[in-house]
Amino acid sequence: MSSPRRYFDEVLARGDGFLDSLDVLKDDLQHHAPGCYSAHSGIKAWQKRAQYAVLSAERWAAVIATQSGTSYPREDLERAWKQVLFNQFHDVLPGSAIESAYTDARDQLGEAVSISKRIIVRAHNVIARQIDVPFEDGTQPVVVFNQHPWPVSTDVALQFGAQRAGVHVVDDEGRQVLFQKSQSTATTDDASRGTIAFRAEIPAFGYRLYRLRPGAAPRDAEWTSAPPSALSVTSSVIENEFLRLEIDPKTGWFTSFFDKVAGVDVMAGVDGSTHTQVCDDPTDTWGHRVVSYAWPGDTMKTKRIVVRESGPLRSRVRVEREWGNSTLVEEFVLSHDSAVLRVDVTLDWREKAHLLKLRFPTVLEKPRARYEIPFGSMERPVDGAEEPAQSWVDVSGTVDGSPAGLTVVTTNKHAFDVSPGEQPSIGITAVRSPVYSWHDPRLLDPAGIYTFQDQGVQEFSYELVLHAGDWTASQPTRRASVLGSPVRAMLESSHGGLLPRRHSFASDGAGSVAITAIKGTEDVVSAALGGADLIVRAAELHGTAATVELELPLVGRTLALEFGPSQVRTFRVPLDPTGDIVEVDLVERPLAANS
Repeated sequence: MSSPRRYFDEVLARGDGFLDSLDVLKDDLQHHAPGCYSAHSGIKAWQKRAQYAVLSAERWAAVIATQSGTSYPREDLERAWKQVLFNQFHDVLPGSAIESAYTDARDQLGEAVSISKRIIVRAHNVIARQIDVPFEDGTQPVVVFNQHPWPVSTDVALQFGAQRAGVHVVDDEGRQVLFQKSQSTATTDDASRGTIAFRAEIPAFGYRLYRLRPGAAPRDAEWTSAPPSALSVTSSVIENEFLRLEIDPKTGWFTSFFDKVAGVDVMAGVDGSTHTQVCDDPTDTWGHRVVSYAWPGDTMKTKRIVVRESGPLRSRVRVEREWGNSTLVEEFVLSHDSAVLRVDVTLDWREKAHLLKLRFPTVLEKPRARYEIPFGSMERPVDGAEEPAQSWVDVSGTVDGSPAGLTVVTTNKHAFDVSPGEQPSIGITAVRSPVYSWHDPRLLDPAGIYTFQDQGVQEFSYELVLHAGDWTASQPTRRASVLGSPVRAMLESSHGGLLPRRHSFASDGAGSVAITAIKGTEDVVSAALGGADLIVRAAELHGTAATVELELPLVGRTLALEFGPSQVRTFRVPLDPTGDIVEVDLVERPLAANS
């Protein structure tokens, strides 16, 4: 036992022969306490939300500091990051701390989110005020901001008021945007209020101007794209030009998930009763000695299937289930032009010492499993073992000889299994409810009084993404980012400005290399950017070598780079266009100085 410096000095002193003799481990380090992958749903959700919020705040703060000379909020961001990092400590993040710790964690991570939101809203106000927004009587300008460094096409829901005849939506060129009415979040008698969902196409890390106009869209309106494809929905079938999904009225799950383009059905005739599995969970908070939670269990009873939305933009089918004192609501959302099904989940859990698995059975043959890990992914055995993942898990194989696969992308859930059998499946441990901080071999007193985790309502979402055997084609890491960190729409006034009605500040090309951070430097070097240069970090996501151009209109630069498989690279970009771009390490020290 010594200092890290002395340890590495002594290892290096033993020479190259000794270094060459050391084993290289390229697999998981350990599988200790797999119950911690799912224990305490709250801390997982709060942590993920805070991470997304601070990363977004850094990006927008860098924009206005660069473009408008606004002071870069380095101290505020540092305070937010420290709250995030402190609550990654064990036993807080694993869910194995005492109950009172989570009151503090919730408040501290809430502070990180609040700090970030103030920074984001301020930045968006500064940017929006500089956009040229012509006055148009009776209309409401809307600016949609995209924090992701690739173009995003998504459905945006927006509240409106003082419009008894309703509204329609046009883009920055006055062309009609596909939209439909949705249920308002306000349940009042005010007929002038409402909610509208519309399709937004936003540039990479940038914004775009839209406008709500009163009344129905003119019949001769020019559309932003071709007329919408056929979208049909009933309580038993959801279909567009890409997918056809058949729902079993008894189980509320699919008996067919047909890819119309590839001609492959990965769920043909599957047993939908396995989608929900509720079982006793006698294990402690840590899940000591647990290898798998892929246990047989009871199926939640399907109570009702309701079509909530049926329009030109999207469909929404609601499935309600119950078991014991708990309820599960899944809403299947399919857009008219999407080959991806989103499912919004509301779980009201009232069971003690039980767990719920959400399982996705398939008919894939020769299945292989891949799990997302930080800045990459790895294959693991198809053996039902409880495994951690960042945001997605994929199972690939064949159906009747044709390559096929299913990727499940989630928010806030990190405990998975991929199980073999006649119907190989991906399982998500949606909830466990052990006693707080109960450590085996301590036995619980049958007459004791204990508090159980995860009692009450929680919300999360997941997506089901089909592919033809190549998981990279579905871009699951990017999908997870948009699902977990949606774009932001903001009402704006009319005014002149020097900025165009749509603009991009940075782009990574939406390939295998993704920009993961845009921020100011931690050290103060000049008066610009609040005394900072720009830091840009990118990572290769598919495990293959790649060549990429990172476009940075924010500072008038383009970086032509090569990446090795799963490589993470960070660059310091000076605001002076003649200054040298320097590659740095993760704590922003020049790599040449540390080689």
